[in-house]
Amino acid sequence: MAVLAEERARPTLVELAPVADPAPLGLAAFALTTFMLSGHNATFIPDILWVGVALFYGGIIQVLAGMWEFRNRNVFGATAFSTYGGFWLGLGITVVLLETTKIGAGLTPTDIGNGVAWFLVAFAIFNTYMMLWALRVTLRSSACS
Repeated sequence: MAVLAEERARPTLVELAPVADPAPLGLAAFALTTFMLSGHNATFIPDILWVGVALFYGGIIQVLAGMWEFRNRNVFGATAFSTYGGFWLGLGITVVLLETTKIGAGLTPTDIGNGVAWFLVAFAIFNTYMMLWALRVTLRSSACS
């Protein structure tokens, strides 16, 4: 991101320094949150633990990592981390709403299962085109070497 600064009568382009690489933070947040959800699916981690991690570490921290990737002009990383952060926030808040409000009481287990399935199908589509973008970046990088 650049800003113009007045220096005498002529404007000068001032470049802001990039922030530290947010990719390790974003990847760690995704990995730990995925591990917690997998532990829940394997029945050794209760809801309360993985949902908290999903909302805060997998969700908010990944959205922040995505915004820092935008700051570093990495559109691919920004898109990936921001979207996965939104995924964890969405999944976590869905569980919270289903467990604590009348929304969940009015739905059958089949309705809930179908809704979660469509949510996961949508992200499977996103993952597929992100994989294709990643291959394109990788193929372009190896062709330049």
